[in-house]
Parts: sequence; C-alpha cells; structure tokens
Amino acid sequence: SAAPYACSGVTTYSALATDTVLLVETDPLWGAAYALGSVAAGVALAGLGLLIARRSIPAAESRS
Repeated sequence: SAAPYACSGVTTYSALATDTVLLVETDPLWGAAYALGSVAAGVALAGLGLLIARRSIPAAESRS
C-alpha cells in the first residue's frame, strides 16, 4: 500500500514548510536561503540516487 509513503511525504513537507515560515518571520533572507537550499539539495540528492541506481542495475537489454 502506498498510504504510509504518502503520509511520510506530507509530514516531511509540512515540517519543511513550518521551519521555513518560522525562519522567514525572524530573518527573511535566511528563510529564503533555507527554502532554496533545501529544494536544491533534495533535487541534487535525488539525481545522485538515480545515477547510482542506473549504474548498479544492469539495463534490461543486456539481460536478454
């Protein structure tokens, strides 16, 4: 079932959003840097994970 994964995604996002709002209220520049840095790091690490997976798992064509 995908429900547990959906719930963890919602709680992770709400934690990021709450932290960002609280930081923006005290220091808007740091809040913006935190938000952009978090998204950039997430995208970079997701890309790295895909790269590692593609190099670790042989292509379907080579199995035949």
